[in-house]
Amino acid sequence: MSVNLMIPDTLSQVGVTTMAMAPGIASSNLLLASNHALSLTAHNASLAQQQGYLLMQTTTICGVNSITTTGQALVAQILSRCR
Repeated sequence: MSVNLMIPDTLSQVGVTTMAMAPGIASSNLLLASNHALSLTAHNASLAQQQGYLLMQTTTICGVNSITTTGQALVAQILSRCR
């Protein structure tokens, strides 16, 4: 068989191979996009949790500071009455 006769056969085989790979490539692209979205969701959830913990710590510190300053002001007021 001459080389010129083999070229169309080779090209048709490449076309069939490309068509046969298309469903696999499409499903892998869908899987990749789904995994990426799921990882972003997990990342956003952990970030929101960290920010929530930071907010809880801040409010706790503000509450403790408020209690201690109120207590100190109360003690100062009581001491000023005793003098």
